[in-house]
Amino acid sequence: CEIKEVKLTPEQAIKKAVAYLAEQGFGEMRESYWTKYYNRIEINFAATSGDIILYPDLIQVAIALDTGNVCNFKAIGYIMNHKPRTIPFLRITANQAREMISPALAVVSQRTALIPTAGEYEILAHELLCRAQNGTEVLVYIDAVTGSEVDILLLRKDENGTLTV
Repeated sequence: CEIKEVKLTPEQAIKKAVAYLAEQGFGEMRESYWTKYYNRIEINFAATSGDIILYPDLIQVAIALDTGNVCNFKAIGYIMNHKPRTIPFLRITANQAREMISPALAVVSQRTALIPTAGEYEILAHELLCRAQNGTEVLVYIDAVTGSEVDILLLRKDENGTLTV
């Protein structure tokens, strides 16, 4: 959809997307990140199971920043992956995961997430949002069962949203 002017803030657009998901009957969803382009905002939401974020169960909602209407909706991740799961026992505690982080990084926040792997597998991980000494934000994923480092993502944030590298 062509959007000529911006009337909504990202926060207002996110509220509209949350309301849309609720109207469509989607359960507990948590905003992950968003990007703004061509006067629309695309928000990524992940399903949750209690306090655990289910990243394989991703939904993307694009909101027009002039009318607040939904102009795109992608739920393939949710449709293909959302199912009852047996969540493994956390053998590595949140504190143990923090201790595994490089001293060059300061942990800003931490949560538990189920993340997809290459192929059809999923890993329960501690997701640690960290800040490097130069101010760069980094997401570090520590396997909550084995304690191994699973992934590291750099976050690039600006007025147009967040990108992971």
